[in-house]
Amino acid sequence: MSSTADEVRFTVNLSAVDRQDWATKRETEKWMGVRPSANVLGPVTTSKRLGILLWGTDTWFAIRPNLSTKDVAVEVVDAIRDKGIAWLRAQESANDARP
Repeated sequence: MSSTADEVRFTVNLSAVDRQDWATKRETEKWMGVRPSANVLGPVTTSKRLGILLWGTDTWFAIRPNLSTKDVAVEVVDAIRDKGIAWLRAQESANDARP
């Protein structure tokens, strides 16, 4: 999706990565960088779009001139609180359960 002067569109990407897995994989995959980055999906990264968690489809939120951003902000914060954090915790739990 692209933004214009009339509308800024954005989505929310969630990513989870075990730092030790990243460091181990980086030994052979130098392009990955020293630390995980929210903008780089590596072979040991799990990611999910917030809209997929909420509605089962990719979702882009919109900000428009002359309209309050409060409703969009509340929607996004609520979605992260209600679904995003739970997803991140589930990734952490799954990682902790590994041998």
